[in-house]
Amino acid sequence: MSDDAGSEILVSKKGETTRRVSVTTLFGSGDETANIVLTGGEEVRVPEAGRVYVVGNVKRPCNFLLKQGEVASVLKAMSYAEGLMSYTSAKAYIYRREANGNKNEIEIPLRNIMTRKASDVPLMADDILYIPENDNRKLLVTTLGKVLLIGGGAIATALVVYH
Repeated sequence: MSDDAGSEILVSKKGETTRRVSVTTLFGSGDETANIVLTGGEEVRVPEAGRVYVVGNVKRPCNFLLKQGEVASVLKAMSYAEGLMSYTSAKAYIYRREANGNKNEIEIPLRNIMTRKASDVPLMADDILYIPENDNRKLLVTTLGKVLLIGGGAIATALVVYH
């Protein structure tokens, strides 16, 4: 199977329930019950592996495949996104769709994870990791920069006039 193959094989036949077979069980454990006998007319599909999406205030928004048996985490996602941009919020959010269709927004302590003050958080297939910008911090730095620019010009003018 290709690198982007999912962790299950789906076997379906018209009028019957679709059977799910774990790739690991079929190929890794030698479990004979996972080896379904095909009689003809079945459709055998291997869906693509799930992805994790990284968006927001990162250097390179991206998505990456969760290959068979691979574990994803916030730190791994940050490595794929090549790190954070300036003025990143202390908190980030994981948007996750549950099997029952419900959507969850999970707040995580991003700054603490990045500084190793909190444990890394695992990510699941089809999670969206959103890294917001800290608008207040950006505004403060921008305002201070303008004050220093204006103030610096006034000081330079005063020195020229005084001299």
